[in-house]
Amino acid sequence: MRLYEFAARRGDADSLHNLGMIYLEGKGTEQDCEAAIEFLKMAAERGCVPAMRKLGFIFYDGTLTELDLETSWLWFDLSRTAGDKDGREHCFMVSAKSSKLGIEMDDGSLFKRSIEMREKIFNS
Repeated sequence: MRLYEFAARRGDADSLHNLGMIYLEGKGTEQDCEAAIEFLKMAAERGCVPAMRKLGFIFYDGTLTELDLETSWLWFDLSRTAGDKDGREHCFMVSAKSSKLGIEMDDGSLFKRSIEMREKIFNS
């Protein structure tokens, strides 16, 4: 864990992802969902596709944090943009769940946020 922390301080996306997963699963340390999400966000913002996908599922599921289907869709869309072959299907899955639950998602806002995040992540 110390090696991951060392590499994470230097901005290594894989190490940030690994730390997020360690805190998420509580392996070798106490489970800390807030820390896990923060590490996963930092990894995702550095282009780590597995972190993007995991964040999509965390916000889709709503057990570790509040259910947020728009944020879930956003992370899945970003993973799709980064080459995740299942990202598109995950976006459809989120849309179907929102319909089933009667949750309206603002498509215009989502696309705008997605474009902003793409520019931040992929053009930095």
